[in-house]
Amino acid sequence: MKLARPSSMTNEEVTEKIIEYKMKLKTLKETGPKLREDHLSSRLSTARKNKKRAAIKAITKIIRKEASRKRWKRISKCIRPRRGSAISRVTVPDNTGERMYSTRDGVEEQASAAIAQRYKTAMRAPIIQNHKLHRDFGFLADTEATSQVLQGIYPESTEKYTGILLQQAHEIFPATSRPIRRADMGGKERQQNSVKL
Repeated sequence: MKLARPSSMTNEEVTEKIIEYKMKLKTLKETGPKLREDHLSSRLSTARKNKKRAAIKAITKIIRKEASRKRWKRISKCIRPRRGSAISRVTVPDNTGERMYSTRDGVEEQASAAIAQRYKTAMRAPIIQNHKLHRDFGFLADTEATSQVLQGIYPESTEKYTGILLQQAHEIFPATSRPIRRADMGGKERQQNSVKL
């Protein structure tokens, strides 16, 4: 395949050649793996005829490695999610409807604002807004009040949904704090203790 000098061609000829060579590359991409397999098989046959052990070992290793890569490539394509491309623009609700940001700074600024709002939502939850509850439980909920909730004896009357949350914690805790029985490989049962708060 001899390439002509682009400077000696017209724009139409260059465009035609680009299309022609893209088609040839597409054909080679389809036939290339088969040609590679045939080449390796041919080299392996030659090495076997000449009884070259090192060459036989090296070529066999290459064939196995490429077959394994091909197999795993198909599997990975099926089970791994596709990676998205970088975000180049973002649309944000505005007073006048929607506004689109397409510059890097604009996209980063809007994304930063949305992320900040999402992660600050917990600070507006009633359990944080109620200062007594926040003082009793803290951020890690590793206080005496937490133990009282899990035992069902926490006295504080709370906002409706916080009360439901505390009640559910009390109901779930006994089921998760009992020793769990599990059969091991030999059929015997063993006891595994769960973590206590």
